[in-house]
Amino acid sequence: MKYLLAAEADRIQYLLFRSSRLREVVGGSQLLSRFCKEVKEKPLLLVPGLEAQVDVITSGGGSFYVEFENEDGEKAEAAARQFGAALAEAYNRATGGTLSVAKPVEVTAGYGPASEEAGERLRQAKRRGPAVMTPHIPYIAFCESCGVGLAVAHEARVEEEERAFYLCPSCRAKAAERVERGLGGFLKPFYEAVVGQDALPKMDWPHEADAVGEYDVRGYVAYIIADGNGMGEVFGKCGKEQAKELSGKMDDVLREALAEPIRLLMSNPAANRRPQFVPALPLIMGGDDLFALVPAPWALDIARRLCATFQSEMTKFAQGQGIPYEITMTAAVVICKANYPYYLAHQIGEERLSAAKRMVKALARTGTHLSAVDFEAVLGSQAAPKELTGGRRPTLRPYWVADGKVPSGWGLPINALLDWRYRLTLPSRRLSQLRAHFGQVPKDGSIEALQHWDKDLRYLLERIERDWAQEGKHPVRVALEELGGAKLEEWYSVERKSDEEFRRGHGMPDLLRVWEWALNLDHSKSEYEGGER
Repeated sequence: MKYLLAAEADRIQYLLFRSSRLREVVGGSQLLSRFCKEVKEKPLLLVPGLEAQVDVITSGGGSFYVEFENEDGEKAEAAARQFGAALAEAYNRATGGTLSVAKPVEVTAGYGPASEEAGERLRQAKRRGPAVMTPHIPYIAFCESCGVGLAVAHEARVEEEERAFYLCPSCRAKAAERVERGLGGFLKPFYEAVVGQDALPKMDWPHEADAVGEYDVRGYVAYIIADGNGMGEVFGKCGKEQAKELSGKMDDVLREALAEPIRLLMSNPAANRRPQFVPALPLIMGGDDLFALVPAPWALDIARRLCATFQSEMTKFAQGQGIPYEITMTAAVVICKANYPYYLAHQIGEERLSAAKRMVKALARTGTHLSAVDFEAVLGSQAAPKELTGGRRPTLRPYWVADGKVPSGWGLPINALLDWRYRLTLPSRRLSQLRAHFGQVPKDGSIEALQHWDKDLRYLLERIERDWAQEGKHPVRVALEELGGAKLEEWYSVERKSDEEFRRGHGMPDLLRVWEWALNLDHSKSEYEGGER
């Protein structure tokens, strides 16, 4: 008889992000990656002498599905329970985090139905939460990295630091992981995919965000948060061998999907400031989950290429395995100053990602499966972006990763923004005037207010077009028309089923907001100085 055990690490992001430095976040991801790999390769090390055959089906990203087989059903179930308890204990010892374990499910009608039931039991277990004992000792220091754990050591985190820090076991382990293992099994495969195994010893990579901020004249960086759409449903319909193959393939595809645009960036001498430097740092990369630091000027194009490659390669692989799904991905790009706290950027990105995924799901119900890119720019000392509401909004986010036409009423492809950024050249003064004008869009005002707004836009366009000597319309007017309309009454009609309040929108304000960070990797920076081509 067979039993299926489901287990999943709790609050992975909290575990990784409760450290103040990016190197410790990477160390935490490396710890998690190594733990998952060792469980998959050597499961019996956790429980020697287990009275069942053990088959680790999936183990990526802290999510485990393990099958146990024994002719005696009671022994198979007991082995599953014993393994689950040992797995949770080992995870806590290795990372300082907790892991929820579901009640084992008997496999009677095949892997698919059993995995669905195991997933439901796992959700119930996570709602109950694990029992965690917290030590309470008076007159003890708190960890100077995360600020919440009790310190167990006073030492330097890395050799180059002159002073010592109070560190809790979790932050200490994450810092040690980065120092002792260098690139390790988490970062090394990615950087090898970018530059190759032979060139890797000569290369350097970011240790903190400041190094990536050098690629932007104002010191901005970008964080990309990405996630596959509906993967739980896909795995729920897979057989055991299909689930194994799909799980193993995702890591490789996600790694290559990010490495490809970074290679393209590094191959452009005008864009790459440091030839021996890889300007990207994955902070979380496992399964279909990604959180990565990249240069801000090309962030939207990197996200677009990431989603397109993941969708193309994973769909091709899945259908080759007899899994009839169009697999898509959603990405959120958060552009901020290099010194902006990464965990706040991740929080903003998660909010944008959740909203975009709801849109992707709603579009999928109509029969169209597209990947999507959303974004947010945290400007200056802005604490958090302001949520847009009302029937008329100066946005059309999210944007779709699509070569063809997006279904009417659902918005525009991300290529529309990237293409118009390439075709337009505007003086800083005109950019500021357009930004200010779109920042005062009347949501649902009186007829007089709407007419006044249109009149001011016409006046601004006339000033922009004053020196236009070529035939046809000025590129700015064409861009306004294609991105939503030159008049308020002509704005793009939104018919998205997941947001009934949003009725009309425009893409030009989105372009203006990310103007400096919407460059296409196919063009050098110098090409953006010559106007429409």
